[in-house]
Amino acid sequence: MKNNLTLIVENVLKSISIDKKYKEYALEESLITFKYLKEVGLRNTIWWKSLVKLFVGLLKKIIFSKKILLENNFKKDKYKILVAINFSIADTRHSKILLDFINEYPNKLDLLIVTNHKCVEEYCVKNNFSYIFFKTSDYNFNFGDLCSGYTINESFIFTEYREYIDFLTALYSKVTPKVVITTQDFLLPDFYFAKVANFNNIQTITHQHGEIPNSEKSLYSVLFSDYFMCWGEISKERLKFSLAEDRIKIVGTTKFNKIREKGNSTEGAILITPTVFPLNKFKSILKSILIEIKEFNGIIIKIHPTQDIKKIKDVISEICRLNEIKTDIKVVGNEQGLIDLLDKAFVLININSGAYLEGVLSGTSLIELDIDGVSSPLFENTDAFMKASDLKNEILKRKLDLEYNETIIRNQNLLLKKNIFSSNLETEFEFVKSLLGS
Repeated sequence: MKNNLTLIVENVLKSISIDKKYKEYALEESLITFKYLKEVGLRNTIWWKSLVKLFVGLLKKIIFSKKILLENNFKKDKYKILVAINFSIADTRHSKILLDFINEYPNKLDLLIVTNHKCVEEYCVKNNFSYIFFKTSDYNFNFGDLCSGYTINESFIFTEYREYIDFLTALYSKVTPKVVITTQDFLLPDFYFAKVANFNNIQTITHQHGEIPNSEKSLYSVLFSDYFMCWGEISKERLKFSLAEDRIKIVGTTKFNKIREKGNSTEGAILITPTVFPLNKFKSILKSILIEIKEFNGIIIKIHPTQDIKKIKDVISEICRLNEIKTDIKVVGNEQGLIDLLDKAFVLININSGAYLEGVLSGTSLIELDIDGVSSPLFENTDAFMKASDLKNEILKRKLDLEYNETIIRNQNLLLKKNIFSSNLETEFEFVKSLLGS
């Protein structure tokens, strides 16, 4: 089934002329995320795997002839808003941000969706949205980058950037949107959509997709879009460390609308949501937690989506074996949703994870761990912020004293409004319309 704007992608246009200074500047910027992910252990930098990619890429270049074609039967100014969805639908927590936007935006004829995920493409076909599918070569490489002192892995990042910059320059010249919207532009490839749009004087909007760290040093200090849509007052206050206030717009979020609130109960699992990297730091922190709560049953660890569940299970098994921890501990990853886990949880022990908001919205009793150099209170509820050594007594108190636990949950609910301004998209829609001049 063909949409009214079809992109046949076999390679990328190489004939587009880009200002050399801009290109070099942007290539350097594209390493910001890469270097951060490498530092925390989330980016593959194993040299022999990169060499395999290199040789497979050379083989593919020999075999395939490649080009890009854009359908010409559309008006140049038809699409006012380009929406880049580079999180897959399978990642429901993040993809929901822009899926809700395109589903609820009043004038869908203004929208053009660009995606690098087949499942999003299928979603657009099913719902009759105008879309383009574009994915860069998986195994491309440029030897010139090695001569400039960059690593093989950095060269793959650069090649991805070059393909996106050519594609988006061609696309923006044909479609000429007034606004480009991304999920989160410090992540690749949303970064590319924002940077090329900025270079072409197109207004850009990006979103808060997770919790803003209570620190001046975070990836949120390197945002590239003109405007940042944040959830509430607390996020804005933290963003003001690094962004001009007029770039920050409080609009709320629909990300948590499907969370189910349960009744107050002192029964249920102890759910731990740690966002801690690298692995050795994760091991140290989980050891301190599990030793303290080893007398409780029903412990579940929900790991970050980017972590290797097999490695984490091995780490937890080693901690239990060396510290004589006999209680049953379950480690879960993407195969089990956070909402379902919260339904069964009595208490949530959170470390640097945006899952704390889901916990509060579900009526789960929240504890945030105070770990030097790793975490600070995201929810800003001082009653719930404590050391690992306090966990056993605090959990027992919440289990045995129903009134005390009810007070904890009431205080959590009072803080919610500062965290989430609204659970609908009306404020964001009005802001987008103001940029369109309508």
